[in-house]
Amino acid sequence: WLVEAREHEHTPETVEYGISSFVYTARRPFHPARLHAALGSRPLEGALAGLLRLKGFAWLATRNWQQAHTALAGTQFTVAPGRPWWVAIPLGQWPDGLAAELLADQDCWSAEFGDRRSELVCIGRELDHAAAARELDRCTLTEEEMAGGEKSWEALPDPYRAAWDGQGGSRPEGEQSAQSSIGAGATPQSLARLIKMASHDGLREGNVSKKIVEEAPGGLQVDSLLGFIFGSMLGDDADTQILDCEAELRQLYAASSDTGETQRAILGYVQKLVTDSTHAAGLLGRTPAILKALCDIGLLTKDAVLEWHADGGGQSEPTGAAGKVREAAEPFVDGLRASQQRAAAAESCVDELERALEDAMRAAELERERAAGRARSAGDEAKPTTGASTQHWVEFLSCKGPPPQGPAWRQSDWSPSFSSSAEHSLLFE
Repeated sequence: WLVEAREHEHTPETVEYGISSFVYTARRPFHPARLHAALGSRPLEGALAGLLRLKGFAWLATRNWQQAHTALAGTQFTVAPGRPWWVAIPLGQWPDGLAAELLADQDCWSAEFGDRRSELVCIGRELDHAAAARELDRCTLTEEEMAGGEKSWEALPDPYRAAWDGQGGSRPEGEQSAQSSIGAGATPQSLARLIKMASHDGLREGNVSKKIVEEAPGGLQVDSLLGFIFGSMLGDDADTQILDCEAELRQLYAASSDTGETQRAILGYVQKLVTDSTHAAGLLGRTPAILKALCDIGLLTKDAVLEWHADGGGQSEPTGAAGKVREAAEPFVDGLRASQQRAAAAESCVDELERALEDAMRAAELERERAAGRARSAGDEAKPTTGASTQHWVEFLSCKGPPPQGPAWRQSDWSPSFSSSAEHSLLFE
């Protein structure tokens, strides 16, 4: 040390001993058994062999309501219960300003899982950061396991279960999922309060869209806020809640910078709500009513719903949650398809009617010219019959008057066909 002090040439320990660190983050929960196999045994293997210390909070798939305090030091690896995730705490118990802070920070909050995530500081010697991160990624749930949903995750093998429950990590009494504590809170008042919290100084009538986009810290992500509402505030009567909260939901939707992307996000939230939530058992059968409510208040277009249903979640034959929600949505989608077909048929009838009317008017004009010629040839000075007036045709075609009379009215010249009186009525609606 004396030599270094004199020569001002200090070699950092990070260089001398090859010590380095990185922060591992993940939005997928850890599979408890795989995490224990990777970090709970000695010696550590593979890319994790150089790991000396690890500390942070983790999301365990079997514990969706509470953080896991995770630490590795020497030969000891511990996983202990931490504080609840904010997404599991009733909105009314959040500190002022927290909603704005969380919803505006995409690193802390996701529309699908709220603030649930893993952040671990890793310190090691000769540690390959990318390779170590890949090893930890292998400890998280697979695509197939993620698709199984939170209820299936709770049945996964968990070597920490007994110790966790003994340290106060059991599920709070009366709570059935990470989001059930605020599962039925969507009312006009609660949404207005959420908007107020997200936009700091409150809801200004007629200006909420501007406030949410411009005044929230970092710019509030509308999709994230809608995801919070769908994931944490809608309950067993979700379709009714959506209709009751029309004004607030429409204000949020109007603040979206990309409504097409927002609609796709909403359809994803609907899928999770009816297949993987506390209320899923009762809501799956109400999928058509939920989609209709969203269309009725303008948060979804019919074309967006049809495109989503046809896409099948990127699968030719949707399975899992994607298959369930699309099967449940069939009655509503069938109604949309039938409506499209009726509209196309009516448009076709209108086109046919317009062509027939043009033919009839040309025939009437020709008949008037012939009548005028015959009158001139016969020396008749009387005016020829002019046939039906345009007003007569308008009144007849709108079902408000009798058939027009005169030379212009000849069944052989104009004969639009209708398969039924109902089709005729539909056309003129």
